[in-house]
Amino acid sequence: MFNLPKPHGDKLNSLLVNTKLPESDKPNVEHAIERYEDWISRLTAVEGSYDDIIRQMAALLNEYKNYIDVELISTATRIFCTDKRANLNSTTLSWRNLSPLWSQRYFPKN
Repeated sequence: MFNLPKPHGDKLNSLLVNTKLPESDKPNVEHAIERYEDWISRLTAVEGSYDDIIRQMAALLNEYKNYIDVELISTATRIFCTDKRANLNSTTLSWRNLSPLWSQRYFPKN
């Protein structure tokens, strides 16, 4: 339904193939990619009134942001965590995924 840029997904996929990523962190990044795809799928399936959609999308954003901040970044190895924290900033990157979806849904091209 929506053909949107996926900057956070792109970052996660690039991270997975990065040779500097410790082997011990690869399963966590693979799981993060699965969670990301699920998050995008759930975002695009949201329906209801304008207010309901905003609330649901905000809740999904917070859920995903907390997963990235708590489960992915905080459990990563120290080297990975120090090097990648800025690149995986969940607030900025998640918003970059969410805002085009809101724009397409509420300001469609005629």
